[in-house]
Amino acid sequence: MEALQAVARAGSLTHAADMLGMTPLSVCRLLAGVESEIGQPVFQPYGRMIRLTRAALLFWQNTNRTSSDSLQSGE
Repeated sequence: MEALQAVARAGSLTHAADMLGMTPLSVCRLLAGVESEIGQPVFQPYGRMIRLTRAALLFWQNTNRTSSDSLQSGE
């Protein structure tokens, strides 16, 4: 999830990798895992940058909501 959030904020794999202290290839591999989990691409081109697809945005929101619910319930 951290990689997804970083790429969404940075708008590029390279900048996200720098933010995370990782290589772009490592970030790509993490994102491939998310794509495999949701069965759809997570990013789409947006000019010279990239942005989240609708499916990725919904996945991210649901994951964050689930994490928040777990924290609030003390799990």
